[in-house]
Amino acid sequence: MKCVTLTCLLALGWAAACVSAEPPLRSAMPLLPSLEERQLLLAKARAHPDRLQRLPSPAGVLGRAQPHSRAPRSLAELNQNRTRSLYVRRAAAGAQPVREPQPASAGRVSAGLRIVNGNKAVLGQFPWQAGVLANFGASGKAWCGGSILHSRWILTAGHCVDDQAIDYTISVGSLGSEQGSEPSRVVFKGVNEFYQHPAYNPYFIDNDVALIKVPSAIPFNAWCGPVRLPSYSMAADMMVGKTGTVSGWGLTKDNDKWITSDLMYVQNTIDDGKACFNYYGNSWIPNKICVQTKDLHSFCSGDSGGAFTIVEEDGAHTQLGIVSFGARKGCAFGLPTAYTRVASFLDFISETTNIAIRD
Repeated sequence: MKCVTLTCLLALGWAAACVSAEPPLRSAMPLLPSLEERQLLLAKARAHPDRLQRLPSPAGVLGRAQPHSRAPRSLAELNQNRTRSLYVRRAAAGAQPVREPQPASAGRVSAGLRIVNGNKAVLGQFPWQAGVLANFGASGKAWCGGSILHSRWILTAGHCVDDQAIDYTISVGSLGSEQGSEPSRVVFKGVNEFYQHPAYNPYFIDNDVALIKVPSAIPFNAWCGPVRLPSYSMAADMMVGKTGTVSGWGLTKDNDKWITSDLMYVQNTIDDGKACFNYYGNSWIPNKICVQTKDLHSFCSGDSGGAFTIVEEDGAHTQLGIVSFGARKGCAFGLPTAYTRVASFLDFISETTNIAIRD
C-alpha cells in the first residue's frame, strides 16, 4: 500500500482519502483535520511566524478573492520546489469579458429522483457529482469529490489540489468510485489545469476552494449535469435551520479501511455556528458553514471537496458548501462538521470560470 507523503497530506488539508498506487481506489487512512491536529498546526505556526501570513477572511465580501500577489507564501517557503497554482486574477488583465450564465438545467434532477430516506444514491440523483483522483506518482494517490459547474469546470476543496501532484483523473456521470460500466460515465485523464484559491491557508484550512478545468466539454444529460451556484443575494443569508444533502464515496464507518465503491449521501442541518465555535474554539473560521450531523451521520474521509446542496423554491439544487473538515473523534459521533461557504467565493469562481453569477 502506498500513500501520499506527509508534505502532500499537509498541502491536501488532511481530509482527502489516501489510496493505493494501483486501482481499485482504496482508502488507507481515515484522516480528517481535527481540533487536536489544527491546534498542533497552529502551535507550529506561532513558533515560526515568519512562515505564515494570516490574511483577512473574505467572508461577507461576496466572494472577493485576494489578489494573487497577496497570497500566503507559507507552502512555497516550506518547499522551495513548489510551483504556484494557475490562478491569475482576470481583473488585472483589463476589461471584464461577458459572463456566461449557467444553463437553465443547472441543479435540476429527473422526476422521481428527489432525495428520500436512504444512503445509496441512484444514477441521476446527483448528476453534478465528480470524482477527483490526484496522482502523486511513487508517493501514491489521493481521492476527493467535486461538483460540475459548467461543461469544462469542476468545483472542489482547496486541499484537494496540490502543485506536487503529477496530474488528476476526473470522473463524472457514474455511481462507482472504481471503473464503472454506465454509458453515462465520462473519464478525463491527465488533467493538469487547476486554480487553487490564492489565499488558501493549510494551517487554518481557510479559503478552502479550488477549480479544475477539464480538457473537453462534459456531455450533459439526465445523469450528468451542473449544480446551481448560489446567487449574490444569498451571501448574506446564513441559511440556519436549512436541511442540505452531501454525497460522496468516502468511508462509511470510522473503522473502515476502504472507501465505498458506491455513491452515498446523507442529510444534515445548518447550524448557527455556535456548535462549531464551541467544539473547534478560536480556530473556527467564519467563511465556513457549520453543519450539525443528523442521526450520527456525516461526511467522512474521501468525501472532501463534495457538494453540500439545498433545494430552492423552484426545485433546483443549489450548492451552499464544499466538504472541508470534521472532528478527529470520528464521522459518526454527532459532532459538528465544516463546509466551505460557496457564497463567500463567488467572485473567485466567476473570474476564474467566466460563469455569470445570479444577483
